[in-house]
Amino acid sequence: MSITATVTVEGAPAMGTDNILAAFVDGEVRGVATPVPVGSAMVYFLTAYANASSDTLSFRLYEAATDFVRVAALELPFVPNAVEGTPSSPLRIDVSCATASTSREAVEDGPSHVTLHPAYPSPFAGETTFAYDLERPGEVQLALYDLVGREVAVLAEGVKAMGRHAVTFQADAALPTGVYVYRLRHGGHVASGTVIHAR
Repeated sequence: MSITATVTVEGAPAMGTDNILAAFVDGEVRGVATPVPVGSAMVYFLTAYANASSDTLSFRLYEAATDFVRVAALELPFVPNAVEGTPSSPLRIDVSCATASTSREAVEDGPSHVTLHPAYPSPFAGETTFAYDLERPGEVQLALYDLVGREVAVLAEGVKAMGRHAVTFQADAALPTGVYVYRLRHGGHVASGTVIHAR
């Protein structure tokens, strides 16, 4: 099923280029898209799949600027080979419903002393590596979350030395395909990124 959509947050267009729109069936990711500028709008071109035509698609938006996962009120019945929306007349998905922060603590003001690098490879099937640099030693927690904000794995935890660190994550067979958020906490500062798991 092909979906061409725009997303609004409480009626205002979601304009972030780092946002991620995901389609779900019973909590499992069935399609993801990032926005593409079309005229003055940010448009998502999403291909969703399901196991049966009786499945219902729900939607969530990971809003990178606020680090929130927002749940859409809209649900669509899955119709194989159907097309919903076009670039000139996109489907409107409003995510004014409940929100959930993927962050667990407040971020201190001031300059960051940590650099979190993009996960490599992404998308990944078996394993991926997360690398980060610390400008000073200190307590670190690197964790992986799903788009609902549930912790999937703690990748690194404890006091770490200054310098470059890398952690390899091996996905088990039970990890659903989809987009995940990885978050590094160090000295009151938080850095995050996204990684895609695909089998």
